[in-house]
Amino acid sequence: MRIIIFLLIFIPVKIPAQDLAYKNKIANAIMEHESYFGKYLVNKQDTASKGYFQMRHCYVQEVNNILGYEAFKDTDRFDYHKSVLMFFYYNNFFFPDWDYRTISIVHAAGFVALKKPSPKALQYWADIQKIINRK
Repeated sequence: MRIIIFLLIFIPVKIPAQDLAYKNKIANAIMEHESYFGKYLVNKQDTASKGYFQMRHCYVQEVNNILGYEAFKDTDRFDYHKSVLMFFYYNNFFFPDWDYRTISIVHAAGFVALKKPSPKALQYWADIQKIINRK
C-alpha cells in the first residue's frame, strides 16, 4: 500500500495578537456583507464574484502573485479557511496599516476607487461601518 502525502506550504501571515481582533473585525464585516458568512456563496447579480468574500478570479491570481507561486485556486474561494487566508495575504500586502475605509472601498470597487470613490463604494463603506459598529 502506497501512501501519498500532499503538503501545502503557505507563507505565514504574521499578525500580532493585539492586531488580530482589529483585523478580524473588517474581515468578518466584509464576509457578513458579501455572503452572510457563507449562506450565499454565489452572487446571482455578479456571477464572477464567488465565495465567502465574493472574490473574483483576478483576486485569487493577485494573491498567488503576492506569494510568488500558485497557492490558491478559484475553488478555494468556497473554502472558509483558504478564503480568509487570501483576504489576509492581500490586505497585509497592499494595506499594512489595515485602514478599514481603504480596504472596504477597494474591496467594493477596486483600486481605481481610491482616487474618487463612487457613490456605490461609499455606500458599501457605510454598510461595513454599520456592521463593525454593531459588534
